[in-house]
Amino acid sequence: MGHARNLQTIYKIYGLIVNVENFNTYQCVFIGMVEKKKGHKHAEYQRNREKYVDRRDKYYQTHKVELIAKAHERWEKIKKDPVLMAKRKAYRISYNAKNHKKILEKHRIERERLRMNVLLHYTQDMLQCARCGFSDVRALTVDHINGGGSQDRKKLRGVAFYKKIINACYPPIYQVLCMNCQFIKAHEREEF
Repeated sequence: MGHARNLQTIYKIYGLIVNVENFNTYQCVFIGMVEKKKGHKHAEYQRNREKYVDRRDKYYQTHKVELIAKAHERWEKIKKDPVLMAKRKAYRISYNAKNHKKILEKHRIERERLRMNVLLHYTQDMLQCARCGFSDVRALTVDHINGGGSQDRKKLRGVAFYKKIINACYPPIYQVLCMNCQFIKAHEREEF
């Protein structure tokens, strides 16, 4: 760290502007010139990406037990140290703030994937309402055959609801209805 501070001082003396946060990602070739580290390695990695990914996957498969054990050790160490937990929390908060839209999109895709799995299972890959045959996926919903969906909605929403169904091996207490049929059914049963 002392060496990096000396280089920062040298850069300040010669009037060079250096981003202090990212200073450690640069190395001094000679005074007045800054070059990114590992730039050539990154280009090589992109050219031979499949080779590197295969090698990484093979290494993981042969050393899986040891790698998982080391990860658990690291996590136990982090959990015991309040400073490390605070750093982890701060990083998570800043990451979520910077990547909010990306995270929302990821969650939306995961929710739709789970929803489609559930809909396809209960409609035997037909994707249509069990009552009227309506087939617009945007209006298809999972319905409780014997009612009681409002209690489920209070506990589980979105991804959690679909995961519950999948983890329970698609219990036969659900069916797929379009929103119109679902409201008609609720009105007929006076569930409102």
